[in-house]
Amino acid sequence: MLRTLQIQNFRCLEAVSLELATNCSVVTGENGAGKTSLLEAVFTLSRGRSFRSSRRDAVVRHGTQAATIFGLIESEHLTHRVGLEIGRSERRIRINGEDRPSIGEVTQLLPVQLIDPTVHTLIEGGPDRRRQFIDFGVFHVERRFMETWSQYRRAVSQRNSALRAMSADAELDTWDASVASLAETLTEQRQTGLALLDQHWPSLMELVLPDTEVALTFKRGWREDVSLLDLLRQHRARDRDSGLTGDGAHRADLRIDFRSRVARHQVSRGQQKLLASALVLAQVAAIQAQTGQQSVVMLDDPAAELDTKNLDRLLGLVFDIPCQRIVTALDATRLQLPTDAPVFHVEHGQIR
Repeated sequence: MLRTLQIQNFRCLEAVSLELATNCSVVTGENGAGKTSLLEAVFTLSRGRSFRSSRRDAVVRHGTQAATIFGLIESEHLTHRVGLEIGRSERRIRINGEDRPSIGEVTQLLPVQLIDPTVHTLIEGGPDRRRQFIDFGVFHVERRFMETWSQYRRAVSQRNSALRAMSADAELDTWDASVASLAETLTEQRQTGLALLDQHWPSLMELVLPDTEVALTFKRGWREDVSLLDLLRQHRARDRDSGLTGDGAHRADLRIDFRSRVARHQVSRGQQKLLASALVLAQVAAIQAQTGQQSVVMLDDPAAELDTKNLDRLLGLVFDIPCQRIVTALDATRLQLPTDAPVFHVEHGQIR
């Protein structure tokens, strides 16, 4: 649980301090007031990056040198003081007063999920988006995943360098074997994570889109009828031409079919939002069931793209799953929310 949050010079938020409820906190305000920036700060504290920009310094308030985010996190009956400072050229992470080299430990302490107006891209977007989704879940349930993923990325990078350098076949044989072995391990870990997701996904789907046939199929990133090692050797000439490894776990995808056809071609934007939200919440449930760790689920303008009936379905799902919730809205009276939820109002970068 994220109990307190302090933000300085993040986007339009100059100096913000608030205590969050364990169940649900509501944030209201006009468009552009800073509601989404508050959620972005929580997301950045957890994952070390924004969901709105790939540029790290984009979150630093204009005219200042650094943005800082501080939170008190309760995890397994312990309280952790977590801070993140983002400068124009560097980032600093601290847990309980000690510097940390990477954001991974914070992400473990504070799993954060976002359901916002762009969540439909999990269905409509490219494979990168779905791989990120898969890997976030696997990261929380498979402790060896981060090491495997890092080693695999390095091996692919080294093979790509060897391809571009026109290195001898003997050197490429070495990298082929390394890439293939690590890809198999990475794929096994992803399949384990998706098996846990499958324990929760069907029941959630039935609640948001009842009597609708939806199927998930994991695509590992290379043909099913051949080993990756053989495929890398077969396609070596092609890969030399492009300077890139064309097959492997970095090409993995999650195919989502709606009535036996690819979902993004068959469903409306509102249905895509419900499908994607059910996937996100299934992952929240899987992480909680496997690790005992509750997530922070942030809903940014949940009414967007949804009629009243489907909005109520979505909120029903969110409040059926154990988690901490932060909900933003132009008008909270449209939402079926707990009557005891504290309401914070954002205006001109200030919160009351």
